[in-house]
Amino acid sequence: MPTTTTITTGTTAAAASSNPAVMRWEEDKTSLPQVQAQPTPPCEDDTWTVNWSDASSISSLADRNVHGWNNFRVRDRDIKTVYEAWEMISVRPTSELRTINQVLGVNVHSTYAVLKDGYTGVRAVPSYSQDQLATMVAAAEDEYNDNTSGHKILPRIITNRVSYAQDLAKRLFALPGCLPNKLGALIDSRFVATNKSQFARREWKIVLLKPLGDVMTDDAPKTRRRGGLLARFNNRQRDPVQKWLVVLRGHETKASQNGFEAFDTFANPWLKVDERLERDYFETRK
Repeated sequence: MPTTTTITTGTTAAAASSNPAVMRWEEDKTSLPQVQAQPTPPCEDDTWTVNWSDASSISSLADRNVHGWNNFRVRDRDIKTVYEAWEMISVRPTSELRTINQVLGVNVHSTYAVLKDGYTGVRAVPSYSQDQLATMVAAAEDEYNDNTSGHKILPRIITNRVSYAQDLAKRLFALPGCLPNKLGALIDSRFVATNKSQFARREWKIVLLKPLGDVMTDDAPKTRRRGGLLARFNNRQRDPVQKWLVVLRGHETKASQNGFEAFDTFANPWLKVDERLERDYFETRK
């Protein structure tokens, strides 16, 4: 069942003009109204997710976030590209083996019960600088190109070689559960938050996906897929916790000195024409 989002942002604009306490808050630009939201889970196994509430529009205007951290700001108009690091985690739900059907001592059918104890989440990682993220993306692209370029002496014949972006898209859509949907929602959220000016248009793309193996311990465990009749059950239990580092790149793609003209689903581009036609019609009837 989808949950209902409830947001409390303080008093309304009408009450603010007559309430001295609210007027004092308007003078204090460092404080923020309290925001409480319950986002709708995008999939059934999700118990924790990004706060996709309208609080993002409030934090995008403030110099500090709800925790008191300084929000990242681009100060130079000539800077067209921005990188962001996000961390994505997936905890698999527990699969319990319930029944096993055997024929002559051989397992031919098994049934499992999947518990609702898994979750997925996406959260920001602000501990990387812009130079660090740009270097990570360039290094990942160079490593991929070097690995697919073939041997220098015996070049490999590659008839269907894919680019770095195509391989990245393939790996993104192969992520478990609803993680691809979460990344799509993240990109859409960043697009909405950074396209509130009528003078510039900005696009966001995923440019790096890096699995993080040391989720629960300092060293990643060495795992291997098992074959045989128990392969299905063993694969259900492997990698119960997975984490990835995702890097987004935002880039200004268009700019307008006079501002873009807006429209929505209810806008009528021929409004002025219709008004003139109606005016001419009634003038001829006089």
